[in-house]
Amino acid sequence: MQFTGPNPNAPPVEVTCKVKFVEDEGYEPPQGPIEIDPNSKYLSQQLALWKLGEDPEAELFDKAGFWIWGIFEEPKYPYFFTQFELTQEIPLSDGVIPAGFIYGQADITRDPERGVVLENGVLSYREPVKIQADAFGLSDGILAEIRPIGKFVCRPV
Repeated sequence: MQFTGPNPNAPPVEVTCKVKFVEDEGYEPPQGPIEIDPNSKYLSQQLALWKLGEDPEAELFDKAGFWIWGIFEEPKYPYFFTQFELTQEIPLSDGVIPAGFIYGQADITRDPERGVVLENGVLSYREPVKIQADAFGLSDGILAEIRPIGKFVCRPV
């Protein structure tokens, strides 16, 4: 994984870890826990999950096509989603990546020679933002603003 701060010219910080994607049987779309190497300095072994899915930006009607094709052949989910927890901050030259949940999304490509490959992986976290919920200032709320923080690649070992 490469974590980056707000300055695009600052060097990224590399974090490498061995993981195993375990599939929970009986779920559609495929999903399951991620077994993380216990020697990882930054990644928690708790609550690490993955899931295959459709384009999260597509409207509801656009998503229906993948399920229909699943009647005739195995569904081809084009996206990989993951979440895991950082146990401590990751220091950068221009700030820090805060401890807490990190989310990832990657494209899934199927190649006859290389098999299934995860490409263009993007990492993000949700930063809580306090907002005023009404015009009178009587109530407020907290929303999550998604902040991109880097990219990731998965390679078979």
